Amino acid sequence: MSMKKRLFFSLLIGLVILTLLLTGCGGSKTGKGGGDDDFPTIIDFDAEAYEGTAWRCAASENYPEITVYIDEIVDKDEFYHYYRGSVESSATGTINITGDLYNNISLTATEFYGMRLITFLVSATGDEGDQIQINGVIDTSKPNTVIVAYLVFNDYEYDDETSSEIIKFIKL
Repeated sequence: MSMKKRLFFSLLIGLVILTLLLTGCGGSKTGKGGGDDDFPTIIDFDAEAYEGTAWRCAASENYPEITVYIDEIVDKDEFYHYYRGSVESSATGTINITGDLYNNISLTATEFYGMRLITFLVSATGDEGDQIQINGVIDTSKPNTVIVAYLVFNDYEYDDETSSEIIKFIKL
């Protein structure tokens, strides 16, 4: 699958998940409104606390060590905070993340069955066509670890549902 098709597919999947998170039936068991109480809800979180952080995953036989640097918030909407930063690996060098469609870091927080999760999304495309995409979550009870659900590193694709490997990014 080409890089643009892969990126489009990943963005489409993210949009579908976000739509599912935001829709509801219009009522609730507790009377608070807004749908099923067992459905994920977007919640506030300290987005500024992620500015100036770095996250690293160890190398494997399929990809090199990857480090994500989150610099500053450049935009936000009702769901996501968008950051400027960079992604670095020995194979790609540094890919600067400016916040455009192909280069962005975005975080949002949800609560689901009492668990608070921060969705960690990174999309980086280098000038030479190198691509790194990371979709993961931070459990707020373990705030220094991103558990990766989906990773693209050039031609390598990781999906936690089809792999026995667990990929983690650790806050430095």
